[in-house]
Amino acid sequence: MYSMYLLEYSYIPGLPCSLFLSTEHNKGNMPVTYTYTALVGEGHNILVDCGTDNSDPICKAFCDRDDVTGWQPPEAVLAKIGLTPEEIDTVIFTHAHYDHLDNLEAFSRAHYYIQSRELMGWLWAAGLDKRT
Repeated sequence: MYSMYLLEYSYIPGLPCSLFLSTEHNKGNMPVTYTYTALVGEGHNILVDCGTDNSDPICKAFCDRDDVTGWQPPEAVLAKIGLTPEEIDTVIFTHAHYDHLDNLEAFSRAHYYIQSRELMGWLWAAGLDKRT
């Protein structure tokens, strides 16, 4: 049996509602949380995604652009459920956006998994000529 925890590590104070609900044009903004999910049980501590830490200059630029606020390190977030980053043994990535997989170094003992199709798509995109 596993327990599941949705853990907020930062948030955006307000994004247009229409980004999430297609019929909500001109309805103002809504807060959006940045989270990862912990699955704990059966001798495993698994994260679904691992967030961002804002230390990479490119990811920091994305966070600044998106007005990401209230960032908390994994040590503080995981402590709320009695874990440390070193106790995470598996990280499963849903997709390769900065806010889902930029914090790899925080989970040094984990095994990482991503769908091959997702990975191959990003590798293909990285090989394209830079557009100006």
